[in-house]
Amino acid sequence: MALYDVRFLTRNPRGARPLLKFQDHRNEAHFHIGWDVSPDLNVVAAAQDNGTVKLFSLRSGRQLRCPTVDSTHVDSPIKALMFQRMPRERLPSLFVGEGPSLRKFSFGAMEWEDEA
Repeated sequence: MALYDVRFLTRNPRGARPLLKFQDHRNEAHFHIGWDVSPDLNVVAAAQDNGTVKLFSLRSGRQLRCPTVDSTHVDSPIKALMFQRMPRERLPSLFVGEGPSLRKFSFGAMEWEDEA
């Protein structure tokens, strides 16, 4: 997975270099897979082809460790996930569809230096 600035794309899309690469993202062959961005959190949530979800920093591209999100695991790739801010909540939460269930993950930095 990579982030591009479309202003610099040429007629040959392979000629542009990504601004950021998300090295730990794994998706070999699935098009309909969950993916969303939270500009408020500077985070990308991306379903992986092994039935897990990973969080990535929009600043560095690095995987962000979150034990509760990392514990998500189903038998096939997750197709539905999205960030949404609920009434009376300051920051968006991540909603993940796991079969018939919907899980909500809320976020915040534990330490001032934590990357988000």
